[in-house]
Amino acid sequence: MKLLITYNELQTLIQKKTGKAVRFQKAEDGNTVQVTYTVEVDVPLIGKISKDVAGIIKFNGITDTVLDVTYSLSMGLELVAKGIKTFLGEQIERTQLMKWGEEENQMLLFVDKIAEKLHVDNVDKLTKFIRITEVRAAESGLEIEADIRYDAMG
Repeated sequence: MKLLITYNELQTLIQKKTGKAVRFQKAEDGNTVQVTYTVEVDVPLIGKISKDVAGIIKFNGITDTVLDVTYSLSMGLELVAKGIKTFLGEQIERTQLMKWGEEENQMLLFVDKIAEKLHVDNVDKLTKFIRITEVRAAESGLEIEADIRYDAMG
């Protein structure tokens, strides 16, 4: 079976659940999505400054509910990400939402735990009956392929 989660739906979900306006669009290369977020900083004497920051996420595969991704960031963001990973890496992994992969910019995202944290209901029930086999970046959203788990149907 094929499912489509549009970028608009994903943006709306994140906005409603976190209050953050994150934008998604298919990136130029292969199975990748560009994620953009506007950062606002209050600078003394200058005032409020807004800057769009973006990164590219590549989908490498999924096993059960563990989504394997690698990311690419601009140099400035890359330094921030490395700092976060160095200083907060263990604490972030303890949330059980993700863990760092073998490659430098690789993350393993626990989709079921992230959905639970965002209060997206019934994902655990859904994944009991389907097995997600692939996540792809399409022009309009994320294409998800899944198989029905016939063994779970009794």
